[in-house]
Amino acid sequence: LRALGKLGFDLDDMEGPAGFAHVPLRGGFDAKKIGKHLELLHGAVARRAQVELSYRGRSRESTQRRVDPWGLYYRQGLWYLVGYCNLREEARTFHLGRIESLELTRGQRGHGHFEVPADFDISAHARRRPWEYPQHAPMTVRIVLSQKLVPAVGEIFGDFVEVEPREGGAMVTLKVSNRRALMEAVLPHGAAAEVVEPSDIREELATIYRELAERYEEEPRHESA
Repeated sequence: LRALGKLGFDLDDMEGPAGFAHVPLRGGFDAKKIGKHLELLHGAVARRAQVELSYRGRSRESTQRRVDPWGLYYRQGLWYLVGYCNLREEARTFHLGRIESLELTRGQRGHGHFEVPADFDISAHARRRPWEYPQHAPMTVRIVLSQKLVPAVGEIFGDFVEVEPREGGAMVTLKVSNRRALMEAVLPHGAAAEVVEPSDIREELATIYRELAERYEEEPRHESA
């Protein structure tokens, strides 16, 4: 994975050299494929060359995208591409583990096939959380955290969150543009991270917890001898 030594930066080590990148990749993804995609994208970013890719989003549906690749970053074992998506007609972030196929757009010669916006800041994109990627109009979400999660607020919810201390924990308020991503982030914490607003997310999470509890109860239990 030679590309890993050339691309972007590791957000978890911002004090290190800007061109430094860690090799470890989170389990469950094809490291060889990601390495090949990184090699191609490194060249595309440097040349400002468009790419064509097949992308499988959270809905599991694949779509064909033509993207102007602006930059790459690495965070917590995952690589991401930031660029202008001609299908969505706006800047988007792509998880490299969900790119199924990738190639340069045909007919391009030389350099400079698109312009990167003058105010583009890869570090600002890298600090965004999955629920901040636009999927719908922004909504305000409030979550009550138990005291054990309060020290980890920054790690769990990032920089753009309001924290109001309260007895036994804290209330966090954040803007969400991708409710599904937020629910995936909150679910593992159970009762320690209770969504109180909006009511529809609260109710949907409650339904998921009930279904999980019922499934657990239905599983056969093996008594020890």
